[in-house]
Amino acid sequence: MFRGRTERRSRRTAAALFALLLSISPGAQGQDEDPRQAWKELNSRVVAAYQAGNYAGATSLAQEALELARRSFGDEDRATLASMNNLALLYDSRGRYGEAEPLYVKCLETMRRVVGEEHPDTLASMNNLALLYQSQGRYGEVELLYAKCLETRCRVLGEEHPDTLTTMNNLARLFESQ
Repeated sequence: MFRGRTERRSRRTAAALFALLLSISPGAQGQDEDPRQAWKELNSRVVAAYQAGNYAGATSLAQEALELARRSFGDEDRATLASMNNLALLYDSRGRYGEAEPLYVKCLETMRRVVGEEHPDTLASMNNLALLYQSQGRYGEVELLYAKCLETRCRVLGEEHPDTLTTMNNLARLFESQ
């Protein structure tokens, strides 16, 4: 899954996050079923389109990847959740918040149920939703999500883990902006 982003996220960082997704996707864990391979290849095309600046193409391919994952693996499979989060991230990066929010929310709710509240991917989903809310000026909700995410990341990952530091930075930026 994608990890959280800061306000100054560059295209290169987003591309690296896409590449990270591909390296930790369920298909990369030794499952060479045809639908998983097709899903991985589709996500590679999403990355290529995004890196080329073809955001509409990347979004269309990401939508296709999500539909393939839902159809092939079900709504609670990690590939489906990764695709859902990726599409939300693309929408979010293009300012399409109304389309990103329901995907982020559903992804977070499902992650909590499937892998648990303290799983790093759940925490990444929580951080992503907080960033979306911050973009919309929903600061009360943002602070609650960041605080929960930071407390859990400190406890589970440690205070010096990069994901913990990202959330700490995001919370500091929130306070600075108010």
